[in-house]
Amino acid sequence: MVQVSTKKTLLFIPGLICDAELWRNQINAFKDEYNILVADHSQSDDFETLAQLIINDVPDRFHLIGLSMGGYLAQEIIRRVPERVEKLALMATSSRLDPDTIRKTRIGLVQLASKGRFVGMSRQMLGTFVHESKLDDPSVADVVYAMAKKTGSESFIKQQKAILSRPHLQPFLKDISVKTLIICGDSDPRTPVEYHQEIADGIPHADWHILENCGHLPPLEQPEKVNHLMKQWLTND
Repeated sequence: MVQVSTKKTLLFIPGLICDAELWRNQINAFKDEYNILVADHSQSDDFETLAQLIINDVPDRFHLIGLSMGGYLAQEIIRRVPERVEKLALMATSSRLDPDTIRKTRIGLVQLASKGRFVGMSRQMLGTFVHESKLDDPSVADVVYAMAKKTGSESFIKQQKAILSRPHLQPFLKDISVKTLIICGDSDPRTPVEYHQEIADGIPHADWHILENCGHLPPLEQPEKVNHLMKQWLTND
């Protein structure tokens, strides 16, 4: 007899140059109660194609969690298949398009990587990802360095191009009706607090939390707090 799992599915989508290790603490915390999936966000350099490929790989119903680039994709996925997403969590992300300065930076990084000059994660760049108190914390810094190295130039280029091709997502926030958790760091230079204010204002009844002494990677920087908030989000209707 084939046994069908009754566990609900948690679909995690990492951010740029991140992989499943970004969610290592959350996976360990919830793997006994939930079916865990981590999306491959390097399958295409076209944003809408990438979102659809992720949708094609997951069960009919799932809880959706995305950080940064993964948050952009999560918003696009729930826009496309709102009936399939049971709950939504967005972390360190945005619903707006990049300003011209950021777009130019992304294009420049793609050009450098295309010429074989992808450097992974430098300490200087790490300072724009995590709070200063985590720069020498191996449970954070070493994981980020390793994820960037594993990502490599080819996937980095695809991810940046996909980000550059994403649509403006703010107009669709009002249509999100599922229980939504929003988490951001108070010291995140990449997606600052005001970006999350826009998302919280746009989604009806969103539950928004700002974590102190936290940068762009809350699941790694503040795992206990993120796990606590996620547990409340998952268990309380």
